[in-house]
Amino acid sequence: MAEKVRPYELDEIQELIDDAKMRYRWRHSWFRSLEALYRTGKSMPLGESTVAGTVFERLHPADLETINMVLPHLNIIMASVVARDPKPVAVPYQGGEQAEVTAKVAEAVAQYYWMRTNATSVLRDMAQDMVVLGNGFCKIGWRHQVEETPRAVEDVERDLQGVMAAEVGLAATEQRPMEEVSKLVEFVALTDRRVEADEPFVEYVSPYDIYFPHNARRLEETRWVAQRIVLPIDEIKANKTLKNTDKVIADGLIDNKELDNWRSDSSILEPAIYETATIYEFYDMRTRTLTVMQLGLDKPLYRGDIPYSHRHAPFIHMRNFSDGGNEIWSFGDLENIASLQEKMNETFTEQVDNMRRAGNKYVTIKGLFDVESRDRLESDEPDVVVEMEPINGIMPRDAITALPRAPLPADIYGAQAKFEDAIRQVLGINDFQAGGVGADRMSAYAAAVVDGVATLRAKDKQQSVEKAASGIFNQIIRLCQEFLIEGRVIRLLGQNGGIWSDVDNEVLTGEFDMRVEGGSLSAVNPATKQARAIEMLSVIVPALTSFGYDPEPALRHVVRDLGYDPDQFLKKPEPAPAPEMPAAAGPEAGGIPPEMMAALAGGPAPEAMPMGAEQLPPELLAALGTEQVPPTAGEAII
Repeated sequence: MAEKVRPYELDEIQELIDDAKMRYRWRHSWFRSLEALYRTGKSMPLGESTVAGTVFERLHPADLETINMVLPHLNIIMASVVARDPKPVAVPYQGGEQAEVTAKVAEAVAQYYWMRTNATSVLRDMAQDMVVLGNGFCKIGWRHQVEETPRAVEDVERDLQGVMAAEVGLAATEQRPMEEVSKLVEFVALTDRRVEADEPFVEYVSPYDIYFPHNARRLEETRWVAQRIVLPIDEIKANKTLKNTDKVIADGLIDNKELDNWRSDSSILEPAIYETATIYEFYDMRTRTLTVMQLGLDKPLYRGDIPYSHRHAPFIHMRNFSDGGNEIWSFGDLENIASLQEKMNETFTEQVDNMRRAGNKYVTIKGLFDVESRDRLESDEPDVVVEMEPINGIMPRDAITALPRAPLPADIYGAQAKFEDAIRQVLGINDFQAGGVGADRMSAYAAAVVDGVATLRAKDKQQSVEKAASGIFNQIIRLCQEFLIEGRVIRLLGQNGGIWSDVDNEVLTGEFDMRVEGGSLSAVNPATKQARAIEMLSVIVPALTSFGYDPEPALRHVVRDLGYDPDQFLKKPEPAPAPEMPAAAGPEAGGIPPEMMAALAGGPAPEAMPMGAEQLPPELLAALGTEQVPPTAGEAII
């Protein structure tokens, strides 16, 4: 009989984390070198990188002779791939026809919690790490926080009197003696419980704080994953979930910025409020166990099952370029243009040094001028006159001669533009995106063409960002299906507006694959957006009408995409009063069948209602029966 895989023991976990810290030391130094290049335009030798900070902690940026061109060019990429909130699309693949009905509810729930958790800001931070360092991470979980406060004595006594009065009546009815007061106190609440948080959270995770096995390929396949967390000791001891907190020692780093400001100097006595500890959350994905511990302690702070039922790790990994399928870590765009930035710094330094040598150099005969005359010649005073007597026939104009200074070659001044063009070619940034000459003179059609080409160049990064956003949506829905026990009022949008309805985990039945609508995150140039809207109004809307479809959803989408409110922009005239209809009779009497009446009224026929829909509230079905907004105009055109 095959042996069952056992969880990692505490000493084994500490050895794995120590090994990962040693293996990642060079990687973290490399990350700091790239961050220095991104921030200042000046790379940093790996030997000068420390855990406490960078080599620039003693230098002011004004002292660096650099032209930082990587910062604006990389910002163009980051701004183009995460410009708007993503739009979730739920695709059911388990749950039957009822999952088809509740798919729109899942989309509304995912969008609701995306906005509440401010996940777009986290996604931007992940995208920046992906572009600069090659890897971006975030963590998704469920936060349940209950605050307990002691009740007033008067309230407790009043409730106790009520319980005693009820016990007197119940004892008389059942003809038994009364219970003791000490037992009746157990039925009286001594504290007030207030739920401060009961919802999912999405938080940023630094690439410096996550560790994988040495042979990890992908986050979805890793055997374990660990996260380093630095917390104040008082918060660790106040956490009721953790145990053995009295043995926690203050070994945590405050943060890198404070360390750069010499907060790490041991000679400075820091207040106790700054005492922090470094703890690690170790997720054993083989046996689905979670261990929270501090290196060096003989007992864990927490050890038990992972507090959720789905099989995925609570992290999302946004990857950039990969040099093969056997490495979990990727590399970013900054590595590809680092050498070009260094060449630009060299040419700029040559130009600055040449300006410093701009003063003329002179040659004179030794002893020809006394000290006073030399000082007057070297001074910045205007109209200086120096008297001298001819010596051995030397005329005053021959007493001092200016040496000719060779100028810098013209190639040095033209090299900067060549390096900048090379940076744009490597990153896939065109002149239109960079705001170059001619960008403001393009027609709407030309802008759309250029924008489409740029979209193709950035398609790979858009897919990485959309894949990460899809992973966040999937994690949110899985957690809501498990922990959203109390109903939450969520606004459901449809063709005719929206309604507010209570949603809980009983409504979110089925299994969904949450995806992101293509292009919903990327930025669209205003000229391109206007061109697409005009084409949609002139081509797509008439085509919908000719095929017998209602063009109103497309019109509402165009108006909304242009930045206007369709409810205020599109107003239908008041219809004329309809004549009274005779009472509907059965089909045998020549009346209109109920399903036809429902079709005329705009609602679904009774037979057309999906199986399982009767379990949903009527108002929820009314919202779900509306059509979805059509895809963006850009998608319809491209």
